[in-house]
Amino acid sequence: MHEKEIPVKKFVFSKYYHFLIIPFFGLLFDQINVLNNPERSALTNIQQQGILHYLKYFFLQLYLFELISFFILAMLISVYSGWLKLDKIRIGLNPLLLHELKWFPLFALSIFVFGPITNFFRYIFLLYPAHGWKYYFPDFFMSLSMYFNYFIPIIIWGYVIVNVNLLMSYLHREKEVKVKSYLTVIEGNTAKGTTLLPVNDILWFEVVRKAYYAINNEGTYLIKKTIAELEKELDPACFFRINRSQLIHIKSIQNYSYWEFEKYIIRLEGKEDKDFIITRKRFKELKAVIEKRNS
Repeated sequence: MHEKEIPVKKFVFSKYYHFLIIPFFGLLFDQINVLNNPERSALTNIQQQGILHYLKYFFLQLYLFELISFFILAMLISVYSGWLKLDKIRIGLNPLLLHELKWFPLFALSIFVFGPITNFFRYIFLLYPAHGWKYYFPDFFMSLSMYFNYFIPIIIWGYVIVNVNLLMSYLHREKEVKVKSYLTVIEGNTAKGTTLLPVNDILWFEVVRKAYYAINNEGTYLIKKTIAELEKELDPACFFRINRSQLIHIKSIQNYSYWEFEKYIIRLEGKEDKDFIITRKRFKELKAVIEKRNS
């Protein structure tokens, strides 16, 4: 991934109660918006039939079915994100605008997916079997007025979801960058004693017969950290684990060549007599890290 890219995580869908809260607030906003409409106003309903009747209407005839709509929309967002690879975004105004525009077709067309499904269940619950199917198609199934009733709320809530995910992903990435600190020195032991080795001077780390070593231009030092621990604590832009037993400093790579059986040999500067073996798959990953480092 490019250094100026951030992964877009699904914070809005990270908890099950998000599926309950967002449709609720969407409907609440809609009910507030129609207070001046005598036919749809909650106040009119409450005045005529009481608060309990209105609550039953709100939860059983509005909220219940919008849960279905929102669940389908959430699934569509997840599939669409993977399809168009919207799980990463480059930092910048133009990439952000392009990212936002790519979502518009989904929100505009998603109504044709969840609308008929939601209305099917609404019809079954409210009108069937008393009225049969005579009122179902085409008006109850999907109509132009129904589409435009959904259009603005879906555009608004769709972009709220997308941009909350973007904002939270950016803040999460910034927090990770600030918190993350990599190993800069490590204790190295020889027969003469212990010394602090600058990590940037290490050419490679390796394990030999369950003993772990750091090697620089001055010599070989016994260390206490395992290769697995070093892989987590060292800057991944500087050090790369080429196999189970060796982790090399990328800047010390001099050249490489194809060996045999889908494997490569890597040689380090000043250590031409030492061959490091890496598989083709790991070699591709190493090249990607080097390209990212140099970009």
